[in-house]
Amino acid sequence: MHSGEDLLFQCNQCDKNFSLKGDFERHLTTPTGKKVHKCSQCNQSFNKKSNLTRHLTVHTREKPLQCNQCEETFSLNSVLNKHLKTHTGKKPFQCHQCDKSFSWKSEFKRHLTTHTGEKVHKCSQCNQSFNQKCSLTRNLTVHNREEPLKCNQCDKTFSSNSVLEEHLKTHTGEKPHQCSQCDKSFSRKHRRESTFMRSI
Repeated sequence: MHSGEDLLFQCNQCDKNFSLKGDFERHLTTPTGKKVHKCSQCNQSFNKKSNLTRHLTVHTREKPLQCNQCEETFSLNSVLNKHLKTHTGKKPFQCHQCDKSFSWKSEFKRHLTTHTGEKVHKCSQCNQSFNQKCSLTRNLTVHNREEPLKCNQCDKTFSSNSVLEEHLKTHTGEKPHQCSQCDKSFSRKHRRESTFMRSI
């Protein structure tokens, strides 16, 4: 047991005292929201080291968590838990305007905007509005000219995961998009579609 003399660090915002500098510094970031943990790969900062660690998986592309039902792997527990629901087959969120049902409330709410036309995500730079947050994020990268995702096979960089994933297929030789009119396969969906249009 420590004596009161061991408590060397005192918070000037509240009455708490700490014997360890790390605990004291962690406490200081909590009430103020100060983001002291900065990512070395990009300009993002976080108020907790655990949030920075979780964020770093975006850059490293590590996916250490494997689903116990299938071979799919994930970088975050929250995403793995969401994925596990797909194996149950339960879809409790039913749309009353059409026959679609959804496993997650967020997915259901996003779907509802297709009926209402509501666009709640507004760009602060061009005033354009979007019904999905991911569309707004994609639009913002155009304004900021950010290309944070780098291919680990070459020097090309990309503004979204989906574009990077499509690009990676050019290195692996994977051609998952097959033309319904001929035997040709393509690494990118738009190439398949453009070939199909030329054949009509």
